[in-house]
Amino acid sequence: MEQKFLEMPLEAKYQLLGRMKSDCEYYLGAGNKQVSGLWGKSVDHHLKCIEELLFSIPLEDRPEWLTYPEIEDFDKKMDHRTVIPAETLGLSGARFISFGYHSKDKPQQPDEVFFSVKRRIYGEADGKKTFRYGLSEHGYAKITSGMKKIFDTLFDGNPGNRSIECIEWDDSWNIVFEDGIYISSRMCRMEKSEFAERYRTIRPAA
Repeated sequence: MEQKFLEMPLEAKYQLLGRMKSDCEYYLGAGNKQVSGLWGKSVDHHLKCIEELLFSIPLEDRPEWLTYPEIEDFDKKMDHRTVIPAETLGLSGARFISFGYHSKDKPQQPDEVFFSVKRRIYGEADGKKTFRYGLSEHGYAKITSGMKKIFDTLFDGNPGNRSIECIEWDDSWNIVFEDGIYISSRMCRMEKSEFAERYRTIRPAA
């Protein structure tokens, strides 16, 4: 948690929370989804800070006019990820690998990128839908022109450090293009039906 939130007096926390909430509402309305109007200067940072600020307030002192479910609702509505088509992600001809000591998998090739797939396992607790993430699957996929375009606008480093993480969300897949050296990333969104179609090409249903 950001130390500055912990050190703020309670009244100042209320004032900043009110400002942050108003920023979210403006972003979704007259602000036309322009990040320049957000206190946090980006959607991700703004929502992270508003959550941390709320949690820095003792439970009995938290305001009734801003709850955690409301923050989650802002997170869904303020989704700013670029929607990418299946062709950008590729995956056709991709192969899964293992990291076991005796693994004999073919090493990564110059025209491939490391990727991982993290699926949700759904359940129910106290009458509410819950989920946890299962173990990730890993592999190598051919670099598509769409992948290269995204990577080239973000990173100048060694292409061997690049990777893609595919994380299942409730209504879509979060596709994160990452660089392991510079810790840079870009989040994109893929429709579940499109991802499922690509996934079947490398992991046929049993």
